[in-house]
Amino acid sequence: MQTEDWMWSQTPQFTLTLQPFVGAEIELTLHHGVFKTVDAKGDALPNDILEKLRAALIDHKLSDIRDWDSFLCNCIGPWHDSFKLIASRLDNLLPVPDFIRH
Repeated sequence: MQTEDWMWSQTPQFTLTLQPFVGAEIELTLHHGVFKTVDAKGDALPNDILEKLRAALIDHKLSDIRDWDSFLCNCIGPWHDSFKLIASRLDNLLPVPDFIRH
């Protein structure tokens, strides 16, 4: 039960809602530690940002992400300031434990 696989991959399905901007919500659904869906509500999130988030996250294991800012920066180009806000919210809501970061 102390392995990374057990800690991250045995999670039931859950949905996390981010509100990185006024008028926008991003819903992330994970199952067994893997991103399954990335959807948005509201009209404040440009469609290209949503599509880039989907491409970066869907089918990706949460346990493989050590730093949200670096992860998104490496997966998404060109970089947009909106991704910095999203990475910050993810870091607050899905922080990587310190013993795993190293």
